[in-house]
Amino acid sequence: MHLQARNEELVIKAAKVSEEDMAAVQAECERRLGAAERKVYALVKERDALRRGSDKLSSAHDLLKEKDSIIAQV
Repeated sequence: MHLQARNEELVIKAAKVSEEDMAAVQAECERRLGAAERKVYALVKERDALRRGSDKLSSAHDLLKEKDSIIAQV
């Protein structure tokens, strides 16, 4: 009986350790996920800003072509 009681104690202790490990792993995953989400948000903002800048450059380039064409006609 003593061995059976000791075995039950060890099983309970192992379950407790597993729960603690799971909580630690979950907290680490949440931390990493939060960091990744912040990086993605920053990259999306940067991409959008670059896209807007590219659109402005494209518009300026088209305007320059049009003016060059007008100058060539004159």
